[in-house]
Amino acid sequence: MHVNSAFDDFVRAADSVKSLDELQLVLEETATRLGYDYFALTHHVDWRRNVSGAIRLHNYPSSWVDFFDENGLGTIDPVQRTSEFAGFGFRWAAAKAGWSERDNYILALAEGHGIRDGYTVPFQMPGEFFGSCTFAVRPGKALPAPNLTLTYLIGRYAFEAARRMAGPPGIVTRPGTRILTDRQHDVTVLVARGMTNKEGGRHLGISPFTFREHVSDIYERLGAHDRVSLTLRAILNCEINFSQLLP
Repeated sequence: MHVNSAFDDFVRAADSVKSLDELQLVLEETATRLGYDYFALTHHVDWRRNVSGAIRLHNYPSSWVDFFDENGLGTIDPVQRTSEFAGFGFRWAAAKAGWSERDNYILALAEGHGIRDGYTVPFQMPGEFFGSCTFAVRPGKALPAPNLTLTYLIGRYAFEAARRMAGPPGIVTRPGTRILTDRQHDVTVLVARGMTNKEGGRHLGISPFTFREHVSDIYERLGAHDRVSLTLRAILNCEINFSQLLP
């Protein structure tokens, strides 16, 4: 399969859809064209909870999805965990050498539901949920090795397309570990947008002096020394995300 033409075909199809449901259909057709049986484009969250902003598109067997969700595997899945530290796409078979006995047991469970091996493309955006786009095959079927580079390109583009279509992305939340208070969060967003103390104070209905005091407290909490480092540290600590920087 010619990489350029296949990728261009996918881009045209993905750019023409108007909803995530339509994008799912495009991904199903693309997975088949590439030689896979399944795909899963998802944020890495616990799907037992109602997580605002999280995206999930897939055509996995319903029996596996139900089992995965009911047992909270989204928090311990080895494929998702590996992708959160990966700089490029990876084959499950190649990653298994570093997995624990529990990790391999989870993969064996997936195989019991009809999913044998896969290729996963990580998606990491500071301040947002981790995500990935996976293409997988049934037991007894090999991954289409000649198409892995194309799979990576399509997986990356697909996640960006889904992210744009879904609207403002979900910000990572870690219960009990937030550094900033709600008011400090609001101040941080305004500082990140480039507002002065006077402008920020007017926006929040407080005095410039009070706004400046909040900024000073935020410097201390984040270990920042100026407004640029404050913004960067707030993003890297998942206190704000890039979508909040837009007016």
